[in-house]
Amino acid sequence: MNYWGIQKHILWLTLLPCLLTALVLGGYFTLDQHQQLKRHGYEQAMLLSKQLAVEGADLFIQPGQESLEHLRNYLDLPHLRSIRLLDSEQVPLMHVGPTMYEPTSKRVIENGTHRFTTSHSIRIITPLFDSRGLVKSQLLGWVEFEFNTDEQQLILYQSLFSSILLILACCFLALYLAYRTSNRITVPLHQVSATLNELESGNLEARVQLSNHAEFNELSGGINAMAASLQQAQQELQDSVEQATEDLKGTVEAMEVQNIELNFARRSALDASKTKSEFLANMSHEIRTPLNGILGFSKLLEKTRLNKRQQEYLSTIETSSSSLLSIINDILDFSKIEAGKLVLDSVPVNLRDICDDVLTMLAPEAHKKQIELAAMVYQDVPMDIMGDPTRIKQVLTNLVSNAIKFTESGSVIVRVMLEEHINNKVALKFTVTDTGIGLTDEQQGNLFKAFSQGDTSTTRRFGGTGLGLVISKHIVNHMQGEIGLTSQQGAGSQFWFTGQF
Repeated sequence: MNYWGIQKHILWLTLLPCLLTALVLGGYFTLDQHQQLKRHGYEQAMLLSKQLAVEGADLFIQPGQESLEHLRNYLDLPHLRSIRLLDSEQVPLMHVGPTMYEPTSKRVIENGTHRFTTSHSIRIITPLFDSRGLVKSQLLGWVEFEFNTDEQQLILYQSLFSSILLILACCFLALYLAYRTSNRITVPLHQVSATLNELESGNLEARVQLSNHAEFNELSGGINAMAASLQQAQQELQDSVEQATEDLKGTVEAMEVQNIELNFARRSALDASKTKSEFLANMSHEIRTPLNGILGFSKLLEKTRLNKRQQEYLSTIETSSSSLLSIINDILDFSKIEAGKLVLDSVPVNLRDICDDVLTMLAPEAHKKQIELAAMVYQDVPMDIMGDPTRIKQVLTNLVSNAIKFTESGSVIVRVMLEEHINNKVALKFTVTDTGIGLTDEQQGNLFKAFSQGDTSTTRRFGGTGLGLVISKHIVNHMQGEIGLTSQQGAGSQFWFTGQF
């Protein structure tokens, strides 16, 4: 939107009233002069027509060449252009002077006198009565006069021209005064605007020059004070930024030193962890060899003749050796996971065989506690898949073993179901549901942490290293699956894991 400036407003507010006033006054005086000239000419014509009307009666009584010459002598009077005598029916009888102009207005009748105007004259028709007879009101005829108005129109045009010149002079004077006045307002405003633009562009040293107007000086003082405040604030901000930059520089240097120290400590920790993992792996391997020997000789010793006490001792040796071997295997797997060396095979696997092997291996333990142990493989589950049978069996054995361990009575049910087909793979879900002691929310949050079980009382009561679920979680992650549980304390638990095969 295009807005007018202050200068244009001032010019119009000054020029428009002056122009309107001059036009109204000029028009009024011109019209008044025109009316006066018209009225003066009409009065002069009426006086002359009355004078001629008195003498014109003799013209009707004694018509002839002498009367015509007498009429022609009247043409020497100012502004009188033509004279014409008419009978009582207004039929022309005698005419002197040029042909009269055609009327351009309607006829006006005042006191028996007829009047109308033309483009250059006024025509007046006056009745003539016989003043010498017995009947004074006898109408002899009419006399028509035509008075020239060109001189009056010239005077009117001169007056109109003078009025126009006066109006133009007044307008130019008003325009000049308005321009001077607007400059006294707009020039300081332009200076203020220029100063504000410089302040906006960042030149906070710019100031508004004082003028001769108190109001503008007050405005300029306020802007200058604002600029000084901004300059001071910028200086303080710059000082603060410089100080903050110095502080940040010191902090960054300190962080670089800390990062170097942390990097060194991290490398040391990684080296130590690697050394620990290698040590555990080597030690686990070295310990498993004699344990396998102990288990082998225990099997051989079972085939010999032993008394009842010796058989109990031998059973204790086998149980302890198997538990120790399981712990060593967990430590070895955990070391492989930490070292990033856990690799899964991809070979043909039969799910029914895996479930049967797990249940067969853990059936004696479930039988001791009189727990029902069963496996359900849904019909839509493909029996033959590609995967790592050892690791699948390891995860499933861990979950079923934990379920039997924490169940005093009831059942442990294994279910295998199909979740979805993914390209050439299938996503399977394994669930292990028990009727055991269940877990609290806090215990569930600690289950998948290394060396952690439900709580210390659980460790003391049921034993174990707390690595089984952690190892299972990493194995499931390598299967591109997830592991989790739902449990309610005192109502049993359901552990589940998924994988793509």
